Amino acid sequence: MPRGAGEVMERQTNKTRADARQNKVAAFPTRLGRYIINCVSDQVYYYDGEGQLEWANNSACAALDRKLDELAGAKCDDIWVSMGNPRPDCIVKEAIKTATVQETTTEHPGGGFWTAKAYPLTNEANTVVGVIIVARDTVSSELSPGDPARPGIVTSAEGLIVIQDYRIIFANPAVARISGYDTDALFAMDRDALRNRILHPDDRARVWDHLEALLRGEDASAVDEFRITGRNGDTRWVETRAVMTEFRGRSALRITFLDVTDRWAANDALRRSEEHFRSVAQTATDAIFTTDREMKIVFANDAVKREFGYSPEDAIGEPLDRFLLIAGDKPGGPSAEMRDDELQTGESAVIQRTLGVTGLRKNGERFPAEISLSTWKTMRREVFFTIIARDISERQKAQEKLLRYQERLRAMASDLALAVEQERRRIATGLHDSICQTLAFTKLRLQRIQRKEQLDEKALTALTEVCEFVDQAIQEARTLTSDLSRLSPPVLYEVGLEAALKRLVEEMSEQHGITIEFEDDGEEKPIGNDIRVVLFQSAREALINAAKHSRAGKVVVRIRKDRRMARLEIEDDGVGFDPSDRSSNVVGSGGFGLVSLRERLAHMGGSMSVESAPGKGTKVAISAPMKPLSEPPSVIWFKEGEDTGAQD
Repeated sequence: MPRGAGEVMERQTNKTRADARQNKVAAFPTRLGRYIINCVSDQVYYYDGEGQLEWANNSACAALDRKLDELAGAKCDDIWVSMGNPRPDCIVKEAIKTATVQETTTEHPGGGFWTAKAYPLTNEANTVVGVIIVARDTVSSELSPGDPARPGIVTSAEGLIVIQDYRIIFANPAVARISGYDTDALFAMDRDALRNRILHPDDRARVWDHLEALLRGEDASAVDEFRITGRNGDTRWVETRAVMTEFRGRSALRITFLDVTDRWAANDALRRSEEHFRSVAQTATDAIFTTDREMKIVFANDAVKREFGYSPEDAIGEPLDRFLLIAGDKPGGPSAEMRDDELQTGESAVIQRTLGVTGLRKNGERFPAEISLSTWKTMRREVFFTIIARDISERQKAQEKLLRYQERLRAMASDLALAVEQERRRIATGLHDSICQTLAFTKLRLQRIQRKEQLDEKALTALTEVCEFVDQAIQEARTLTSDLSRLSPPVLYEVGLEAALKRLVEEMSEQHGITIEFEDDGEEKPIGNDIRVVLFQSAREALINAAKHSRAGKVVVRIRKDRRMARLEIEDDGVGFDPSDRSSNVVGSGGFGLVSLRERLAHMGGSMSVESAPGKGTKVAISAPMKPLSEPPSVIWFKEGEDTGAQD
C-alpha cells in the first residue's frame, strides 16, 4: 500500500474513533456541564460501560500530564500499566461489575496519595453504561515528612502543610516558594518558631488562637486569611483551608493555602482609591450624586444637605429627579435628557448640562442649577452616572445685574452719541446762521467803505488786509460747518433720509472715483431723527470702508420698506474679507465705525450684519424700526441709592 494512502486511512480511522467517542460523551456532560467540571480542582474521569476512558477534566489531564486526546480510549488499568504501576483491583471494573460505588486510596502515578470514588451510571434496565471517577489528593498514614519518594502531592500552585503536635511534618514545594523557607528549615521549626517566625506580628495572636482551637477540635471554622512573614522579611497574604486528618493513628491538621498578596494589594489600592474619592467628594463645595443606570442615587456627599436640605443618607435610594429637573420634567418624572442612548452606552464621557436645569430643595423651593454629568462603568459593565450640581442663583443675579448695567451703558452711549450729533448740528447752525452771516455783512461793509471813502494809500492797504482776513474767517467757518454737517447734513433733517443718502452717494462717487448706485423703493418710511442719523452714518461708514479696502468696481446702496422696518443695504463687488478675522480693520474703521453703530442700532431695536468672503465682495445689511422711538433721557438713569455694581 502506498505510504500516502496508509496515512489517509490512519487519519480516517482516528477520526472515526474520535467521532464515536464524541457520540458517547455527548450524553454525559453537556457543554455547560463539561465547562463546570473543568473548573473544579478535583480530578474527574468518565468511562463507558466497557471500562474505556471517554473524557477527563482539566485537573485530571494536568495530574497525569497527558492531553485528553492521548488519554481517550484507554482502559482504566492501561493508564496505570503504562506508568509502571498496574492496578489489578481497578475500581472502574468493580463499579461496572457490582453497580455500586467503589472507593480506594491509591498512589498517584505522578507521586503522592489520592482518594478516588467510582460512581456507576445505570440506564432504565439498571445496566451500568458508564462510570464517573472523582479523585482528590490526600495525606495518608504512610506519609513521612521529607521523604523524596513522596513529591507528587505538591506540584501545584497551592501550598500544603501538615501540622502535628505543633510541628510541621509535611510541606510541599509551593510552601517553600511562598514562604522562602526550604522543607528542612520548616521541619526544624518548633512551636515558638512556627508562631513567631512564620505568622505576621499583627495577625499572630488571632491566628495562633484559631490554630489551637482547630487542633483541640473546638473550632469548626476552616477558612481564614492572614499574613505570614517570609524568610527574607517580606509580608505575604495567604488564604487557608484547614481540615483535620490522621497521621500514624493520631490527629493532624492539614492546611492548604494560596498566595493572595496580589489580590490584597489590589483591594488595598481600591480601598485607598475609594477613600480618596470620598475625601474629595465630602470636602467639595458642590453637591455630588452618583446614580445607577435607573438614575437611583447610590452616593451623595455632605454638600447635598446644604444645597438641597436632604442628608446624604436620606438621598440614597431616591430618584435623581427628586433633586434635579431637566427642562420639561415634572417632579417624579423621568429625566430623559440624562437617560438618552448616548449616555446609556456607558462609555466614559463628561457632558455639560448648564441650561434648563432646576434644583428642588426639600422645602419645595426651586433654584437655577448648573450640573456636570459623567458616565462610567464597572468591569461587569454596570453603568453609573456622577452628577456635580451647583446653585447658580447668585451668579445668575450677578449676570442679570451685569446685563442691566451693560444695557444702561449702551443706552448712555447711544444718548451721548445723539447728544453729540445734536450739539454738532446746533454749532453748525450757529456758525452758518450767525457767524458766517456776520462775517459776510462785515466784508460787504468793508468793501463799501473801500469804494466810497477817500482813503490814503496806507489806510487802503490796511483795509484790504482786513477784508482778506474776513474772507479767510468766512472760509474756515464754512469748512467747519461742512465738517460738522458731514455726519448729519441739514438735508437729512430738512428733506429726509433718502435725499441725504442720494447726495452722499453722489459726493462719495465723485470724491473716490468709483461707481455708486442708489436704489429706493419709493415707499414712505416714517422714522425718527435719531434713527435717521444712525442709518445715514452707517451708510457713510460702509461706503468709506468700500472705498478704502474693497477695491470694488461698483457699489450699490439700497433702501426699502420691510413691514415695520427700514432696510438699508450697501453691497460691493470687491475683494471681500473674512469676517471672523479679528485682525481685519475693515469693520469698524474710520469715523464712528460700524461696531459702535451696531451697538446704537441694537439699543434702538435694530440690527446690523456683515456678509463677506475673500473674493466674494461685501454686503452690509442694516435694519431699524420705522416707528419713531420716544426721546430717551439725555443724561443718566441710575436711581438715587441704586447699586451700580461699581467699586468705590
